[in-house]
Amino acid sequence: MLHFPNKAYFYGEFGCLNYAILGHLEDKELKISISTQPDYFKLMKMKCKSITKAEDFSVYRNNCKGSGFGLSINDSVISELESDGFVPLNKILKFRENKCIIYLKPIKTPLKVDLGLKEQYISISCRKRTHEPERNLSINDWYKIIDMIKKHSNLPIIAHGMHIDTYDMSKIGIRRVESIEESIAYMNKSKVFIASMSGIAQMASNCACGVIQIGNTSRHIDYDPFNKGCIAVEKQDFENAFLDFLK
Repeated sequence: MLHFPNKAYFYGEFGCLNYAILGHLEDKELKISISTQPDYFKLMKMKCKSITKAEDFSVYRNNCKGSGFGLSINDSVISELESDGFVPLNKILKFRENKCIIYLKPIKTPLKVDLGLKEQYISISCRKRTHEPERNLSINDWYKIIDMIKKHSNLPIIAHGMHIDTYDMSKIGIRRVESIEESIAYMNKSKVFIASMSGIAQMASNCACGVIQIGNTSRHIDYDPFNKGCIAVEKQDFENAFLDFLK
């Protein structure tokens, strides 16, 4: 009799979690324990209620080793997990771990969190990570983008992302939300989500929010499961793209 693994791990890219893993988990009854980062697990649990949480080893992450579904924790931790019976989650979900974009799997229903928000918002994420810094915009670029947003819209602006990964815009009166639950709730109520190339953009798409990616247009991932709009533009073209989303 074949033994079906009941323990899995996933420490890949946040974008891949959103445009592939969640869709492959949705509507499945998997009685497995998953070792992954806490916020990753919260999203997984929204799509597959039967999974349980195993120990989180993300404290052992190194500098984003690998990419896509490639692992970003130390080899010694991988060995420890696998010796304890854990297998890569993508193997249980039955797709290969390389060339993850091929396995794009849109979710069927949006991620939702109801915090009783009444207003509509503009969401932004001002990435400043040291990993692949070419995907960042400068803080001055963001000031210009925010000025353009305010020029054409009176909607309040909300910033998303952890403080270690994103610029602090509180000095210009923009509140940052850091919890995954708050981010989903505000994305659910946002007219558009604006960011440079970052995995959080795919989460915005999963929240049925339109997305404008600024820069890295050749690497744009056209993931738009709820047909809200998902485009990539260069900085000089942002204003016109933003106006289109406001129509």
